[in-house]
This record gives sequence, C-alpha cells and structure tokens, in this order.
Amino acid sequence: MPRSIITIVLSLSLTRPGVAQGRAPSTGLWFGASLTSGWARVSCSICRGRHDAGWSAYLRLGGAINRSTLVGADFSGWLKDLYGVRQTLTAFGVTVMWYPNPARRLSLSGGVAFVSHRAEDGTDVVTANGLGPRMGIAYDLPAGHRWYITPYFDTVLGVVGGNVKFNGGTVTTHPVVSLARIGFGVLRR
Repeated sequence: MPRSIITIVLSLSLTRPGVAQGRAPSTGLWFGASLTSGWARVSCSICRGRHDAGWSAYLRLGGAINRSTLVGADFSGWLKDLYGVRQTLTAFGVTVMWYPNPARRLSLSGGVAFVSHRAEDGTDVVTANGLGPRMGIAYDLPAGHRWYITPYFDTVLGVVGGNVKFNGGTVTTHPVVSLARIGFGVLRR
C-alpha cells in the first residue's frame, strides 16, 4: 500500500503542470480561424459612416510565449456585394492573446493592424485606410485534444495616418476605418 501511494505522489509531482489537466504546452505554435458576420464602417469628413453587415473571416498564426500569452500574425477580411457595389475590407496586424485565469479559457486580445477598405462599382473605386488598435475578448470551449471552439467579439480600428481616395486621387485624410465581429472561431493551441 505505501509503495502505491509513493508511486502516485511521484507520478503527479513529475508530470508537467497543465499537461495533466489537458492544457497546451507552455510553448509552441498555435493557429485560429473564423468565418462569421461582421460590420464594417468608414467615417470621415465626406463619408456617410454607416455600419454595413457582411461576411467576415480571420486567420491567425503564432507562437506561445508562456502558458498565458500567445503572440501571432492576424489577417482579417470582410466582404459585401450589394446593388452592383462590391465592398471589401482587409486588416493585417499583430495580435497578443492573454489568458488571465489559470484554466486558460477566457482570453483578452489586443494588437495593432493596418486596415484598408475598398468600394467599387465597375467604374469608380473609393479606398480608405488607416493604422490602429485591435481589441477582443473570447472564451475557449474544448472540442478535442488541443482544439477549441471560441465564441468571440473583436474590433479593429484604422485611425492613424490614413486617407480616402477616389479613383486614385486623395480627397480627404484622417478617416476611421473599422470592423466589428461577433461569432465563433476555431483555435488549436
């Protein structure tokens, strides 16, 4: 009996923390993806500035700094095609995901991204862009070994150094180009 207890105690003490509980190792690659709805908006001194709903997606890839912090590249896109006008929004940036609790379920994310919006009707093209923050919150639901279904809300704002162009010529500066999303993603970490 004492030999069994010693064996169990030694086994538990030599097991890496987190692995025995089904959590990811402290370092390694991770990736996430989502296809959901999103709302894009461009506002400026001459823009209408309404939130348009459309399809949105993201793809993220990075590495774990430790058990509570993931860092990676983020590509986001948004698309709406209505009445012969095709609108697209893309955002490229860096994302940091931080898990404040030991169970690693709730995450807060932030980063910086370059955001670009384009509207075209086959004749004219209007573009707007800017650099700015990306913020979000998510909750990881286990779906298999190292796989998670992740309900989330996030937003990205292009607010610095941008301009609005009509057919290639600048018409105004300092637009706010934004994308907000709420939906589900998948994450492997």
